[in-house]
Amino acid sequence: MAKTKEDIPTRDDDFYTFIKDIIAVLEELTEGTLKWVAWSIPEADFNNFKDNFKGKAAGGGFPAIIGYEPLYLKAQKKKDRTASDVDTHRKKRKDVMQPILRQFIKERLRFESIIPDSEKVRMHLLPADTTPSPVHGSHLSTLAPIVGLKNMGGGMIDVRFRRSSDQTRPSVAKGFNCEIRYVLDGVLPPDPEDIPSSTSVVSSKAHFQISAGMPNLGKKMQGYARFRHKTNMALNSPWMTMMSITIA
Repeated sequence: MAKTKEDIPTRDDDFYTFIKDIIAVLEELTEGTLKWVAWSIPEADFNNFKDNFKGKAAGGGFPAIIGYEPLYLKAQKKKDRTASDVDTHRKKRKDVMQPILRQFIKERLRFESIIPDSEKVRMHLLPADTTPSPVHGSHLSTLAPIVGLKNMGGGMIDVRFRRSSDQTRPSVAKGFNCEIRYVLDGVLPPDPEDIPSSTSVVSSKAHFQISAGMPNLGKKMQGYARFRHKTNMALNSPWMTMMSITIA
């Protein structure tokens, strides 16, 4: 199944099957409860996702929703379809179904710890082999990154992440990002989750810069850092308390 970098299948057949399989898993019962209910997915979000795929008749003052599935099935009938049928299907996929699918996966499925990894595998959101190899960062289960901060002037901070196995060069394991959460001239909370998202930085590179801004010259920056897995939050490294730096 060919996919884009966002894990959305590129071929129409795979795209259709991908969504169909997700809905099938979500509508299974677990101990007498629909899985999407057991996994605390809001009903409005699930219905919006399913209705835009399946379609929905008008009722209760609401307009009908033309679903992606009937347009896809019609476009697959090579002997009966028209050029307009194919164009309508492609427009529905690009303008409606793909954005809804990406948002639904991001907000309700991929990063939800309540959903077992085995079920994410069934929905093709994780590879079948979820046990990380050393190259994917299995050592991160116990080791936090080593982080260096350096002033560049003008309120710009140079940041370098590295693994303990790398002596000097910046490094980040495959499948991970570098994440920093910091405060300026404030009390550092004991829990990184208490730091506002406005001062959270996530980078795919081990060497990057943070613009603290000229108005913050002379203030102290302090915070936490970790390696953050791109798809499975259970594989995140521990947080480390970063060295503080006075912005110059």
